[in-house]
Amino acid sequence: MENRTMSFDPALRFRYQFLTPEILNTVSTSRQLNVLVAKTSLSDEQSNALASIQVARWYCADYHSEANLEIVLIVPKNATTTIAVFERYGVDYNLCESLNEMNAEAVAALALAADADVVFGVEAAPLREHLIDDVMLVVDSAAGVLHNVEIHLKGFDIPWSFENPVKMQPWSNFYAHCETSIFGALKAEWDASKAAGPDVYNKMRILFGHSLPAMCFNRDRMEFYRQQDRWTDRNDIERQDFNFEYTTALNNFYVTMYAAVDLVAAMCVDIFGLEISKESIYAISGLFPKRNKAAPGLHALFTGSPFWDMYKIPRLIRHEAAHNGPVTPQTVYTGADDFTDEQIRAAAEEHGLYDDLHVLEKSSELPPEMRQWLLDMAHFKAKLKLWGRPLKHVVMLPESKGAIFYNPDPSKDLERFLGFFNRVLAVIKPWDATRPKLEWPEPEST
Repeated sequence: MENRTMSFDPALRFRYQFLTPEILNTVSTSRQLNVLVAKTSLSDEQSNALASIQVARWYCADYHSEANLEIVLIVPKNATTTIAVFERYGVDYNLCESLNEMNAEAVAALALAADADVVFGVEAAPLREHLIDDVMLVVDSAAGVLHNVEIHLKGFDIPWSFENPVKMQPWSNFYAHCETSIFGALKAEWDASKAAGPDVYNKMRILFGHSLPAMCFNRDRMEFYRQQDRWTDRNDIERQDFNFEYTTALNNFYVTMYAAVDLVAAMCVDIFGLEISKESIYAISGLFPKRNKAAPGLHALFTGSPFWDMYKIPRLIRHEAAHNGPVTPQTVYTGADDFTDEQIRAAAEEHGLYDDLHVLEKSSELPPEMRQWLLDMAHFKAKLKLWGRPLKHVVMLPESKGAIFYNPDPSKDLERFLGFFNRVLAVIKPWDATRPKLEWPEPEST
C-alpha cells in the first residue's frame, strides 16, 4: 500500500480552522487517575498492594501505549514505610507535603489542591464530611484503591484484574477468570446442573456466560463514568457530565438484571416440571406465580420482602425503559424558589457570572436581545448557586403511588440478585434429585 502525502486546499483548511464550530468548556475523558495516599502509617502489606499498581502501568505501556493512561500516586513525605516499599520496587510516585492523617479538613484541602480522584484515608467517614461522593471518592483500604485503578483501565477497554492479572485478555472471558468471588462458585453450579437435563444446563450457561458478565461489564462502566463525572465536577467543566454514556450502561445493567430474574424463573419451571411455555414465563405474572406454589419453598422466594428488595428497581427501570425510552439520571435541586432579585444579582457578581457580559460590552455594542440573554443566563446560574449542590445521578421512577428517586448502586443491586439466586439454588438442589410430578388446581388461563 502506497502512503501518499497530499498538499491541502487552503480554503478547506480555513473552513476547518475558522468556520468549524467549537463547543467551549467541554472535554474528552480524563486519562489520568490521581490517587492521594493520605495515610502515613501503612503496613507493609498495604504498601505492597499499592506497589502492584506499577505492574498495571507497565502493562499499559507495553501493550496499550496508544491509550496513554496515567496512574499518579501522591504520597506525603512522612509516609516513610510506603516510600521505602516504593523505592525498593521502583514504583513511580509524587511527593506532597507532610500531613496529619487524622485532620480530615486538612487532608480534604490537600486532596482538592491535588485534584485527586481517589483518597485513601485512615477513616472514610470523617473525610466524606468534606469530600462528598459527587466530587471525590474516599476509600479506607488498599483494595479500594486497586479497584478504582481497575475501573480506570476497564473504562478505556483494557480488562485488568490485580487478583488475576493476565496480559491481553479479551472481555469475552475476563469476568469468568477474574471475578472469582462470583464466577468460581457459579462455574461449579453450571457444571453440576448438567445432571438436571439439557434445558437447565443451557439456562445456567446463559447466566454464567452472558447475563452475569453483561451485568458486571455495565456495572463497571457506570462506575467509570461516575469516576469521570467527579473529575468534570471538580474542574467546573460545564458542558460534559458523561450522562449519556452513563445512561446507556445503566439501562443495559438493569434490563439485563430484570431478564435474568425471568431466566431463573424459567429454570425453576424446568426443574419442577411446571409445564409453562417458554414465551409465557414471567417471574411475577402469568402462570408461574400460581404454579410455583406447588413446589415446596419456591413461591416464597418470588414473593417475600428479600425478593422485592432485589426486584423492585430493575422492574421499574425496565418498565419505564420499555414504554418511555431509556431511563436517564436527573440533577435535582431542592428548596424554595423564593430568592429576591437582589440576592440573585449579588450571587451573580460573587461568582463572576457577569464576566462574559462585561467583556462583550467593552469590545462592542451589544444588541439588546443578546444582552438580555446573557443577563438571563447569569441569573439562572446564580439561582443554581443559591440553591446549593443538587442531587446528582438520581433516577425518577413512576410507580402506582407516585414516584420514587433512586441513586443507582449497581454493585449492591448485583449482590442482591446473587443473594436471590443462591436462595433459589438452595431450594432446587440437588441437581440430580428425582422429583414427583406436581399438581396445581388453577385453571389454564393466564
